[in-house]
Amino acid sequence: NLAVNARDAMEGRGTLTIAARAMTLTAGQVGACGAGDHVVFVVTDTGHGMTPDIQARVFEPFFTTKPVGRGTGLGLSQVFGTVRRFGGEIGIESAPGRGTSVSLYLPRHHAAAEAPADAPDAPVAEAATTGRDILVVEDDPRVLRSVVAALGELGHRPVSCDDPARAADTLGGMANVDLVLSDVLMPGVTGPEMVTSLRAHRPDLRVLFMTGFAGDIDDDALGRDPVIRKPFTLAALGDAVASAAGG
Repeated sequence: NLAVNARDAMEGRGTLTIAARAMTLTAGQVGACGAGDHVVFVVTDTGHGMTPDIQARVFEPFFTTKPVGRGTGLGLSQVFGTVRRFGGEIGIESAPGRGTSVSLYLPRHHAAAEAPADAPDAPVAEAATTGRDILVVEDDPRVLRSVVAALGELGHRPVSCDDPARAADTLGGMANVDLVLSDVLMPGVTGPEMVTSLRAHRPDLRVLFMTGFAGDIDDDALGRDPVIRKPFTLAALGDAVASAAGG
């Protein structure tokens, strides 16, 4: 993700440098990192750089400065989430016209590596299931574009709909649908109301709701349909879709 962003920022010309070094930190020296030995990975580009206001938002899910269709806004939020899950920290140094340097601080693991025991070759895992045909219903055009792009990146075949009142017509135009991915709170018709209407003609319809308003969900209205909370990572979206669509 970092290398792809650096490539895009340099627009075909420039230098991308990836370096690693060991560092011993004291508690509080670098953000949330604890005291001890760390490994620091630094990805530096000579691209156009970022203003302070953009730097403050780069790790927000769905935030992107790329043109429509070229970015999901989920890549850097994934990087941030992964680093934090390992107890690390991430830092950015950037300025317009001076490029960008992203540093990943990860705790160093000191356990000795064990020699692998002789064992028969493990069976090769079967290829991932083929992509799904997914109707995406979301009234916010920015979120709709990002979710559709993310589903495409995951190998699915999304069809977008920005108005729940038109969802039935959009669904009727699809040769196949494996899942409806819908926002919950939308003007005019809510996601659960839309799904109730769609299931009057398609009772076997599989549904996954997405929402950023945890306190406003009526569990009775949602029934047994699963919910993914915004903001979510690309990996979380992939897992939720696989589960809701039946594997």
